Amino acid sequence: MSKQLFNLRLAAAYAQPDNTIDKLDVDVLVDGEWTALDLDTRTPGFLIYVYSMFTCQHTFLRTNSTERNLELNDAQGFILVEASEDWLLEKIDVQFDATVSGSLPSEEDVDYIVSRMKNCPVSRNLPENIISHTRVDFKNIDKARKSSHCGLGPFSRKGFDIEDGRFAFSCTPADL
Repeated sequence: MSKQLFNLRLAAAYAQPDNTIDKLDVDVLVDGEWTALDLDTRTPGFLIYVYSMFTCQHTFLRTNSTERNLELNDAQGFILVEASEDWLLEKIDVQFDATVSGSLPSEEDVDYIVSRMKNCPVSRNLPENIISHTRVDFKNIDKARKSSHCGLGPFSRKGFDIEDGRFAFSCTPADL
């Protein structure tokens, strides 16, 4: 059986106060090449659905970071969605790397932000039987320290596989 794969990435820059979006670029991986996502009347509906999941996660990252008094400078994000041959969702992996001014968020802050991201309206309406992972990394603008979470615990990144056009990351079983 053939899987349907959708891979998007975004790059955002923010203005203060309130982490207002100053610049936002979203790309989609098509035939191994990143191209700008151009939503119009010819955009396939499932791709729009994937984008809605991604933008919902991004919105909740921004707003809940603001609620926790984190000033975002920029963020990069990736979403990989796998669907069956019959277009049924099977797996969703979301990853954001955000740069902040000032101190890094506490573990409690990161857990809160990730839990809220998982409860954005689009995410709340996903089928219960799919595999879903959400990860957020925060680093200082000076890149001196890094805080990484996958919901409840430390997160180990495997990296981005350009040849396959997918990114992979893993949590320890206790974190899932």
